[in-house]
Amino acid sequence: KQWYQRRVRGHSMNPVRVFVISILIAYALYHQMNTPESTPVVNESSPIIIVGGGLAGLSAALTAFHEGKTVWLLEKEARLGGNSAKASSGINGVGSNAQRSVNSLDTLESFFGDTIRSGGGGCNEELVHILVNNSANAIQWLENFNIDLSVLSKNGGHSHARTHRARAPPPDKPAVNIGFEITSKLINEVSKYAVDPSLGKPGIHVITNAKVEKLLILPDSANVVGVAWKNLTLKEEERKEEILFGKAVILASGGYAADTTGLLKKYVPHLAGLPTTNGNWAKGDGVIMAEKIGAKLTLMDQVQIHPTGFVDPSNPTNPTKFLVPEALRGVGGILLDKNGERFVDELNLRSEVSDKIFARGFNLTEAGPVCVYLVLNNEAVEAFQPSALKFYKSKGFITEYKNAEEFAKTINVDLGTLQSTLITYNECKSGEKKDTFGKTTFPVSFHPEAPLHVILVTPSIHYTMGGVQIDGNGEVFSEKLGGNFKGLYACGEVSGGVHGNNRLAGNSLLECVVFGTKVGKNAADYVPLNKP
Repeated sequence: KQWYQRRVRGHSMNPVRVFVISILIAYALYHQMNTPESTPVVNESSPIIIVGGGLAGLSAALTAFHEGKTVWLLEKEARLGGNSAKASSGINGVGSNAQRSVNSLDTLESFFGDTIRSGGGGCNEELVHILVNNSANAIQWLENFNIDLSVLSKNGGHSHARTHRARAPPPDKPAVNIGFEITSKLINEVSKYAVDPSLGKPGIHVITNAKVEKLLILPDSANVVGVAWKNLTLKEEERKEEILFGKAVILASGGYAADTTGLLKKYVPHLAGLPTTNGNWAKGDGVIMAEKIGAKLTLMDQVQIHPTGFVDPSNPTNPTKFLVPEALRGVGGILLDKNGERFVDELNLRSEVSDKIFARGFNLTEAGPVCVYLVLNNEAVEAFQPSALKFYKSKGFITEYKNAEEFAKTINVDLGTLQSTLITYNECKSGEKKDTFGKTTFPVSFHPEAPLHVILVTPSIHYTMGGVQIDGNGEVFSEKLGGNFKGLYACGEVSGGVHGNNRLAGNSLLECVVFGTKVGKNAADYVPLNKP
């Protein structure tokens, strides 16, 4: 480096040679950053390292452990669960116990077709086949941990009721969303297998507040052999880089739906100003680390806008929104504009519903957000979870009106228009009329004299379909090498391809279980190489 500086300062080389040497030095420095100082020896007894403790990471950890392997699970937050714990609509599956109990006519072909249509031509069909064909096994795997998935609903974009969630708790018990129910049970399961690493016995060692910053790869090879991480409980100036070597690394670190100034700004700058339903941790860490060692990224400009995030009337411009469960529309909720009129099939694809809201919505304040009304009646509330609605009401998200007249008066719309909207909807349900917007499923009827439960909603960034490119085994593809890395896997939202341009509701939790268990098994079976 000193020689280089002397030569450049002395102007003893022409500009072309200076440029070439600059590139070579930059490459050497970059390569050194992701290369272990000494060549590690990893073998069959080396641990499997999992980055991220959401549903994908938990599924991978439990699977690898039950294959007889030691697992280190690193999570940058103080607790496990991630965005999976916030999921509220459910998990899809065909051929489950719940579907068999109602003699469902659903098929794998139908589920595959719905997923492909939702993806708008961007799906990797190999990955979709794996997702769909393993859906019943994934639900059974969760049920083996005493997770109730007995309630079915038909959500937007689906041709059949195949989205599973738990029964509503008794009135005296608090409601929990299905994502929290699933992740809580799996976190408890993981805790059973915690052992002292020094004992050398198989176990699952969880480190929270651990931010993984680099993937380690052998020089001039495709072999990923570990990670570098820092302890976030320490003051920033005290954080030292810790090195952990392993036989395989699994990225399960989630997407980038909260990375407004980074990946979102880079790939979809026109969306970066929208609110998000994601936790602040969704910064695309795994995507960024993988790209630094040459991983190929795919579909990075495909970001899903969920049609319905709760708008808090007391703080409408808050950039982080609670997600309004898809199931609220699945059980019969309808969307109305500022005139009290419907404008969309509420059970259409998320992308379609979001576009219509942007077109027909109104600005709640000068600074936004764009809003419409989600309206439910008592029948829809009972079909969902009354206790969950109580929670949302306690947050100030839901207003109850005695009838349509009180609602119309409060929001200053014509009562006749609102009543006509409800009556026409009922006529579509009874078959007297065909719905203008193409809706064919009408779970409830609305009566103008009955109570209404009204929610202000706004489209919000919800999910990122892009990520690192994987194959059917969950192995990460190296764009630089033109083949897969050895010992590097990815599952969940950090990967891209299965959902195409638009994820079908209920496929996120399913992806986490299907590909989490798959890469957990494949990483356990992987025989590491100690040479380039």
